[in-house]
Amino acid sequence: MKIFPVVCLIFCLAFYCGSIKAQQAWTLDQCMDTALKRNLTLAKAANNKIVSRADYQQAKMKYIPSLNASIFSGTTWGIYVIPALNQLVNGNNIGSSENLNASINLYEGMRKPNTLKEKREGMDLNDNNYTKSANDISVLTIQQYFQVLLDIETVVKAEQTVKQSQLQVERSKNLYAQQSLAAGDLYNMQSQLATDQFNLVNARNTMESDYLALRQTLVIDEDTAFRVLPVSDDSSQIVFPFNLEQCIEMSVKSAPELKIAANNARMAELNASIQRAALQPTLSFTPSIGTTTSNLYPISLENQLADNRTISLGFNLSLPLFNNYTNQFAVVNAEINYRNSMLDESIADKDLAKKIENAYHDIIAGEKKYSAAKEQLHFAGENFKYESEKFSLGMNNALTYNDAKSKLIQAQIDMASAKYDFLMKKRVMRVYMGLNGQGQQIK
Repeated sequence: MKIFPVVCLIFCLAFYCGSIKAQQAWTLDQCMDTALKRNLTLAKAANNKIVSRADYQQAKMKYIPSLNASIFSGTTWGIYVIPALNQLVNGNNIGSSENLNASINLYEGMRKPNTLKEKREGMDLNDNNYTKSANDISVLTIQQYFQVLLDIETVVKAEQTVKQSQLQVERSKNLYAQQSLAAGDLYNMQSQLATDQFNLVNARNTMESDYLALRQTLVIDEDTAFRVLPVSDDSSQIVFPFNLEQCIEMSVKSAPELKIAANNARMAELNASIQRAALQPTLSFTPSIGTTTSNLYPISLENQLADNRTISLGFNLSLPLFNNYTNQFAVVNAEINYRNSMLDESIADKDLAKKIENAYHDIIAGEKKYSAAKEQLHFAGENFKYESEKFSLGMNNALTYNDAKSKLIQAQIDMASAKYDFLMKKRVMRVYMGLNGQGQQIK
C-alpha cells in the first residue's frame, strides 16, 4: 500500500505529459542553450568583444610609422623664386609641389607598450563580462525551469486532491441520504472540495505565470507550443558530490567576477603608467622628400626627380614644461583609481567566498530538508490512510478526516518544494564552479 501514492503520482505525471505530447518538451540544457543564443544582453556583450579586439589591433598598428603624401598645385602672380635656378622672376607662375613624409616615434615614455597591454586587458575584460552575463542568464533559466517543474507537480497534486474530494463528497451525499452521516460532516466535505478547487485554480495560474516568465527569458513567442521536460527522480543521484573546499577552489578558477576585478586592476595600473608617461619628453624622427615644378622652368619628369627634389631628415623633441598641472592631476587620479581597483579585487574575492559558502550551506540544508520532507510525507500518508479507514467505518468525523488530508497535502507540497529547491541549488552551484554540464541530462 505504501507504493500506491508513488504509482498514482507517476501515472498522473505521465498523463499530464501525454496530454501535451504534441507540444515540444524542453530539457534544462535546451532551455539554457536557447536563452544564451537569443538573449539580447548577451548579444551586446558579444559585440563588445569584437570592438575590444579591434581596439587591440589598432593599438598594435601604432608601432608602424605614419606615412603621408601631399600634392599642391596653384598659380602665382608677381615676383616668384624658381627653386631649380634660384632666380627671382616677375610673371605668372603655374606650379606644383609633391611631398612624401613619415614620422617615427623613438621615445614616448613606454606609452605604446602600456597602451597595447591595456587594450589586451580590455579584450580579456570583455571576454569575462560575456562569461558573467552568460552565467547570470544560465542561473536565471535554472531557477525559472525548476520553478515551473514545481508548479507542474503542484498542479498534478491539486488535481488529484480535487478528484479525491469529489469522490468523498459523492460518498458523503449517499451516506447523508441514508441518514448515516450528519449534515455538518457533508457541509464540511463540500467546503473542503471548494477549498481544493480554489487551490487548483491558484496552482494553475501560478504555473502559467511562471511558464510566461520562462518563455520571456528564452524569447519564445506565445503562439509557440512549449513545455518543460521533468527531470529524473532518482534518489541515488540526489547527493551533492563536492565538499566546500572543492566548491571554493573550482569557483575561484572559473568565476568571471574575480577575473573582471583582476582585469580592471591591471588596466588601472597600466593607465597610471600611461598618464605618468605624459610627464616625460617625446622624441620622433621625421624624414621627408619632395619636388616642385613650374611653367617658368619646364623640366622632364626624369630630371625633376633626379635634380629638382628636396630631402630632409629631422628629429623632433617635445618637452612638457607646463600645462596647468593637467598631467599631474591625471596621474594622481589614475593612481587613486588603481588603489580603488585593488580594493575592488579584494572585495570581489571575499564576496565570491561568501556566495559559495552560502550556496554550499544552502545545498546541505536543502539536502537535509529534502530528507526530512520525505519522512514527513511518509507519516502524513500513513496517518491519512488510517483516518480514511476510520472515516469509512464511521469512527471519526469529517473534520478529523479533512485535517489529516490537509496535512498530507501540505506534506506533498513541502516534499515537492524541497526536492526542486535542492535540485535547483545544486545545479546553480555547478554554474558557479564552471560545470554547466551542457549536453548532459540533469541529475
